[in-house]
Amino acid sequence: MLVVLAYTATAVAAVAVVCSPPRSISAWVLAIVTISYVLTTWMGIGSNTLWGHVVPAMFSFMLGTQALKHDGGGVPQVSKRIGAASALVFLTIFLREFEHRDGKIPMTATFTHCTIYVLLGSLFLFMSIQDILGPAHPLAVKACLARIVSDPATFALLGLLLRVHQHDVRPMPVAQHNLLAQIVVLVAVCSLVSALVHKFVAPSHRAAKATRLLLAYAYVLMGMWLSQMCLTLYLTKDRSVEPHVFVGLHDMYFKNLKRRTIEEVARMYLALSGWFSIVVVVALAAWQEDSEQRDGQTRMQREPYAEVHPLDQVDDEAGNHS
Repeated sequence: MLVVLAYTATAVAAVAVVCSPPRSISAWVLAIVTISYVLTTWMGIGSNTLWGHVVPAMFSFMLGTQALKHDGGGVPQVSKRIGAASALVFLTIFLREFEHRDGKIPMTATFTHCTIYVLLGSLFLFMSIQDILGPAHPLAVKACLARIVSDPATFALLGLLLRVHQHDVRPMPVAQHNLLAQIVVLVAVCSLVSALVHKFVAPSHRAAKATRLLLAYAYVLMGMWLSQMCLTLYLTKDRSVEPHVFVGLHDMYFKNLKRRTIEEVARMYLALSGWFSIVVVVALAAWQEDSEQRDGQTRMQREPYAEVHPLDQVDDEAGNHS
């Protein structure tokens, strides 16, 4: 009962944080996903198996959008409201992991899940430290410098955990989780490259723009891959077999595949996810460029024109003659 109250309180706190003004699209999406997560798990429709992939997918798309911005130093920055709400959401899933732990799932798998949620929650808090303390704060400056190492290291650790984690021992889920581990390591590499490039060149440099685009693609690909895992593996429960076994579109249309065929189909899913990610990133990059141009034009219109008074001109001329 205490665990139920705890994860419900954290979910309510997350919604309250993101719904406080000023509101943004990311805040609304985060609030809707959090409410849907709590309601569906209460009603028995959803579970941590499904939402444990949906929530990271949503955050991956959010980070892909933030990675395209030129003022982040080559790494995505989030607001303090999003950072705090994200930590609360992952804490909610962390607490619920223990409440609904299936006895047939090894305890080590539960600890692995919780470790992943702790890493993700701390990652988002670190991403929001600049907005929490202010850009000029000495600790925020040091934290931004430390993110050259902390972001890649966190994703590398997540990739290692996912590589050896076997919550679902069916061949297709194992193949897809192995590919997810490789994608997460790709995010770590792209994050390191982008952060280093931005330390040596200006954000407007072509190399900096290219690394931001590459990092955004890695984040979007991770989100796309997690989304397709929800559709192909964890769409609904197969109650005819075991209560904790989930099935998706793959199980409905592709059954009894050989091991080699499973690897081929998994890479087909990866190719489709990669193609859709290209479309999404190109659209996001075009939208981000238009948004920055509009913001620049708005700032130019709002800036007052410098006025030169006749007396100032006389003083300047007198100073030059003397």
